[in-house]
Amino acid sequence: MPAAGSAARRARKNTGRVTLSDLAQLIGVTKVTVSRALNNPELVSVETLERVREAVRQTGYTPDLIAGSLASNRSHLVVALIPAMAGSVFQETVAALTSELAAAGYQLLLGQSGYDESREEALLDAIIGRRPAGIVLTGVIHSEASRQKLRAAGIPVVETWDITRSPLDMLIGFSHTRVGETAANYLRER
Repeated sequence: MPAAGSAARRARKNTGRVTLSDLAQLIGVTKVTVSRALNNPELVSVETLERVREAVRQTGYTPDLIAGSLASNRSHLVVALIPAMAGSVFQETVAALTSELAAAGYQLLLGQSGYDESREEALLDAIIGRRPAGIVLTGVIHSEASRQKLRAAGIPVVETWDITRSPLDMLIGFSHTRVGETAANYLRER
């Protein structure tokens, strides 16, 4: 009778999902070789690389990014929490984030907080445990619980659209007060 641990491992593997081991077995190489071909193609022969790519095409294999993140303790996912997706005010920021992050091999995931601190807290609870590579927040007003979670997580955080004397990490913003003052002064002088 098999040990309970091996039965549990078999049960987890029988998800119907194509694995790295399946690819390796299909083309007759080791899992390490398949992993190298997918992650560091310059380390394998052109022939092996083409065989791995063909196996990926045939099987529809998709890497398990959670397993990869656990192994490397990093992901290629950046999360941006914005108040609303309906208005155009945040669309240019989201488009630029998407483009620049993609060029560096990262993907952007959006969360919509609706200007609600409790919603932002729930979103942060859902994402911090997934260890994103970074978090972009709109605004600088966050609950103390959110601020504490973000500080403790050790994940880079960028706050945008506002300024504060006590940013969580990186701050890219502007003073709405200064904008109003400058606009009023300009119009008054005209």
